[in-house]
Amino acid sequence: MNKIIKNLLEKSLGLNAEFESGRKKEFLDLFGVWNKSDGREFNKNLSDFKNIDKEDWQ
Repeated sequence: MNKIIKNLLEKSLGLNAEFESGRKKEFLDLFGVWNKSDGREFNKNLSDFKNIDKEDWQ
């Protein structure tokens, strides 16, 4: 019973190597789509989210 529970947890949490490699295949068409310039622009556009306005949390 313990082995079954461990296997179920591994699969559901993505800790199983076989499951993980299959999941990566789902996203292979997205790898390498952006060039470095696109990545820099994306990160620049996200930079404002790093700033925390304390008044928003009062």
